[in-house]
Amino acid sequence: MRDDRGDWSKDGVNPWVVAMTVMLAVFMEVLDTSVANVSLNNIAGNLSSSMDEATWVLTSYLVANAIILPMGGWFSMLMGRKRFYMICVAVFTVSSFLCGFAPTLGALVFFRVLQGLGAGPCSPSRRPSWWRASRARNTAWRWPFSAWAWWWPR
Repeated sequence: MRDDRGDWSKDGVNPWVVAMTVMLAVFMEVLDTSVANVSLNNIAGNLSSSMDEATWVLTSYLVANAIILPMGGWFSMLMGRKRFYMICVAVFTVSSFLCGFAPTLGALVFFRVLQGLGAGPCSPSRRPSWWRASRARNTAWRWPFSAWAWWWPR
């Protein structure tokens, strides 16, 4: 097993950069979920499908997210927290781009599965990543920010 204590806590890394990187990815995940929910009627109309078929866009994302979520801790230990987090953000970003250009409903559902696999570990890994990065500098201001990061968005 890999010891990832040094991943985010290197001396040259500013904890605010880590915090903003982690929060930006979580914001993208929440925004993506909201956009898909709001635009479901447009998705069904533009891809010539019924509303029942279009709801697979939401269901596939949530199922993939639920599958990868419990495995996130194991992958973090296997690869290292930082590397696994950055891979997940890259998978999420690329699959988001591909969702925008999906020509059929089947392709959109497939890309949403990939998006859910990339987004699943982002939310639970934001707290330990921020905690380790701020602990490296032993900063007193991490306490209020960590309390805020612990509860947002739940």
